[in-house]
Amino acid sequence: LRGTFFDGRLRINPTVYKMDWSNRQGARQINCTAEGTAACPIGFRILVVDSGDIDIEGAELDAQLAITDPFTLDGSFGYNKGDVLDPVANSGPNLFPEQPSPSYNFGATYALPLGNNGNVAFNVNYAYVGEQETHPTSGTDSSYVLPDYNLINARIQWVTPSGRNIISLFGTNLADEHYATYATRFGGGFWDHGSGAGEAAPLRSARSVVRGRPREYGITIQHNFN
Repeated sequence: LRGTFFDGRLRINPTVYKMDWSNRQGARQINCTAEGTAACPIGFRILVVDSGDIDIEGAELDAQLAITDPFTLDGSFGYNKGDVLDPVANSGPNLFPEQPSPSYNFGATYALPLGNNGNVAFNVNYAYVGEQETHPTSGTDSSYVLPDYNLINARIQWVTPSGRNIISLFGTNLADEHYATYATRFGGGFWDHGSGAGEAAPLRSARSVVRGRPREYGITIQHNFN
């Protein structure tokens, strides 16, 4: 649905979807001990296989509201859920890779005309990204849930009267949130088949994390030639 109301001051776009996915091709941990330790030293391989049928459903919403001519609010929201119909073919009931859910953001912009001096705009926004399962089998020695995180950004932008020059001062991740955009974890089974005895004891774990950018400030200068 796409709608505009109150003489164009409110724009709202809700979306609801459901997808039936047949014979999905996905990555799965396949045990291969029978091939011998030389051919398969860690006891499994990661292969792309037919993981069966999956139902995916979710909802999205984005909206803009002009409180006054210079003052505007905007935001969006997203939620989705996957239903694995053949858990055996997926090494568990989890859709892999899974998307973070829910996620949403909202912001405010105030535009101030300066007459012959152009105009200046102030913007601040907040974004939330939900948890994300980064391994298809929760509860195993390699399972890991990427934590949720919050980001706050702000920007001041000046546009010259001709519109050809734009100067912006910006700050991102103003709360200096320590977060990761992706992570993966390997438990003891990655090295020792996960037996938990002998050389496999004590249990071990290795986690690889892609960190998000820290708090940053900056300036951008843009010139439009046309």
